[in-house]
Amino acid sequence: MDLRIVKTRNAILSAWETLRAKKPVEKISVKELSELAQINKATFYLHFHDIYDLSDYWERRMIEQVLVTLPPPEVFLADPAAAVITLAQAFLQKSSLLEMLYPHNTGDGLAEKLEEGILHYLSDSRPDWADNEQAMITLRFCIYGGFYAFVRNGGRDPRQVTQALCKIAIRLVPLLQ
Repeated sequence: MDLRIVKTRNAILSAWETLRAKKPVEKISVKELSELAQINKATFYLHFHDIYDLSDYWERRMIEQVLVTLPPPEVFLADPAAAVITLAQAFLQKSSLLEMLYPHNTGDGLAEKLEEGILHYLSDSRPDWADNEQAMITLRFCIYGGFYAFVRNGGRDPRQVTQALCKIAIRLVPLLQ
């Protein structure tokens, strides 16, 4: 990729991170972001459709960073506690990014992207789950329930929250088989 494009995108992303740390998405304008990134507004639109497209990019980027830390899909069945611990640790490592994207633990859109990413990740090794209604309901329950339990209990000791989620996951995994 052209180095100028990379530098421009990095400037946009850096400006986004700075502004997003100070204010909600709906209060950030393309003009303000472009000025901070030292680019023209037209240049911004070469990279993103609008501010919400940029926000979506950040969310997807975080999901990708979390998913690369996951163990092989078979571990979700063989050792669900290990999978939960790995996922929790990945989110803890991204806690500052999570707080920036979702201040006050309001990760609603992130849960949907996490579901999409995890289901895609797991479907590579278990394509039969896509047609298994019980498996899909159980997976979605685990993803959404685990995500919200983890995020909404952010003020508690993460080890205790993770241990509780591990106990739940161990009991739910037999429903996938």
